[in-house]
Amino acid sequence: MELKTFLVEYISKLDCTNNMISSLKKRITEDYIKTQLVNRTNKNSKMMLIFGIAAVVISLQGSVATPICIFLFALGFAKWKNWLGW
Repeated sequence: MELKTFLVEYISKLDCTNNMISSLKKRITEDYIKTQLVNRTNKNSKMMLIFGIAAVVISLQGSVATPICIFLFALGFAKWKNWLGW
């Protein structure tokens, strides 16, 4: 009878521990996903800022070569900062 009681308590504690671990895993996963979304949003905002600045400079310049150089510079800078994810 003692062994049966011990095993029942042991299994109930294992179930409780399993539930706690599952809950923690769910919270960690949700927090990780939220963090990744915030990072992606920040990267997109930075890219929009760079392309906005490039658009202003392009609109101020009449030459064809200048906008291409600015675009390539902005693209290279974004790749260097790893904002594009490639």
